[in-house]
Order: sequence, then structure tokens, then C-alpha cells
Amino acid sequence: MTCRNQHSQKELSLILLLAISLVFLLVALGQSFIGTEPVAHLGYIKLAKFSASLAIYATTMLWLLKQVTGGGKLLDWAATAACFGAVLELTTLLIQAAYLGWQTSLLVAIGRLAILLPTTLIVIVFRLLLKESISPALRLALLWATGLALFGCLPGVLMLFEMSKHDDVLDSLRLAHFVGLHTLQLMPLAYFVVAKRNPSIKRQITAINTLGYLLLVLIAALTIGSIGAGPAQAIAVIFIVLPSVFLARLLAREPRLKLVKPNTTYSGSLLSSSIKQ
Repeated sequence: MTCRNQHSQKELSLILLLAISLVFLLVALGQSFIGTEPVAHLGYIKLAKFSASLAIYATTMLWLLKQVTGGGKLLDWAATAACFGAVLELTTLLIQAAYLGWQTSLLVAIGRLAILLPTTLIVIVFRLLLKESISPALRLALLWATGLALFGCLPGVLMLFEMSKHDDVLDSLRLAHFVGLHTLQLMPLAYFVVAKRNPSIKRQITAINTLGYLLLVLIAALTIGSIGAGPAQAIAVIFIVLPSVFLARLLAREPRLKLVKPNTTYSGSLLSSSIKQ
């Protein structure tokens, strides 16, 4: 009963975030079809994109938490904080779209800081996944998913410093940010496709690693290529390359560690229950 109560708080927080995000999405879509001013119209489009993204985030994290056995109260509070931060971000976007005179730097800063809370939940889940005893290929896919999602936040940070640049720069950073964030959904889906086609765990690991490295290189290339030549590009290269090397080295040795001492607890019913979820 205690375990159920511990799980219920984090699950309810993410279910609440999903519901609220869908409400914001409906409001944004409704306002987009009404004859609003062009600036307000763009504001509601941005709100719709963030709402849809956070709804997908809540659904994905709800599924990911089912793969984590530890965490306890830490995950409960982290999920609650993620819900609060995401709702605060959506609220600031709604205010900026509805009241054009309220588009102040303070409001923008509050929204950007608030989104750090959902990111923190991804960090905690990544850390907990390092200790999980599930199928090595599934575990690797989930580590790539959370690791690349965190890596995809780096282009988002650079966007804050490149707001004065032309649209091509921002579009490239947005694409890198988008690809990184949605590896949360892509990598688990890739695992299930690979696992269905090939029962060999080693081949599954090879396929997952190949896709992970390709996405890592793509995000890094899009990010570095968007910054013009000069000191800013040198800083961006260091800012991107160091975390990418760390992530690649960390995940490259994970499958070997698991295959040296195979743990049978991930097989059978646990693996089948993971696929059903």
C-alpha cells in the first residue's frame, strides 16, 4: 500500500500536467482561429506548440517512471516540481499572448527558469536508469533517450544568447532543440521496433547505439553550424563537444558492463511487462 501511495503522487502530478497542457492547447488553438492581432496570433501559436510539447513530455515521463523502481520521495517531489514549472511556463506564455503590454523581460525570465524544473526530472530519471536491471537494450535506449533529451537542451540555452541573430540561426537551433527533446519518444520506439525484428541482444545494442550516435552528431552539427565564425562559435563548440563526448563515452561502456555479468531479473515477465506498458 505504501508503494502505491509513493507511485500515485508522481503519476498524479504528470497526469495533471497532461490534462492542463491539453487545456492550454485547446485555448491556444481556439484563440488562433479568432481574428486576433498578428503579434497575439504568433503568441498563441507559440503557446500551442509548447502545450503540445509538454503534453507529450508528460505522457512520455509517465511511461518512463514505470521503468524505474527506485527514487521514492525524490521522484514524487521532482514530478510535482516538474508539473508546477511546466504550468508556470505555460501561464507566462498565455499572459504574453493575451496581454501584449505584459511582454516584459521579467515575465520571459520567469518562464525560462520555470522550464528547468521539468528538465530536472529528466536528470533524476537518467541517474536512476543507470542502476536499473531491465533488458540491456531497453535500458540503453532509455539512457540514450534521456541523455539526448538533456543534450538537446543545450541548443535551447544558446537560443537565449542568439535572439538578435537572423531567423536562419534560430531555425537551426530550434531544429536541434526539437530533435534532442523528442528523442525521449524516438529511442524507446526504436528499441521496440528493433527488438521485434531481431531477438539478439547484441544486435539490438548495436542498432540502438548507432541511432544514438547519429542523433548526437546531428544535434551537435546543427548547433555548431548555426553559430557564425568567431569567439561565439569557439565557445559553442566547447559547450557542445564536451557534453557530447562525455555522453558518448558513458553510454558506450554501459552495454559491456551489463553483458559481462548478465542479470536474469530483466528477462521473462519484467521485459514483457515493459513492452506492454
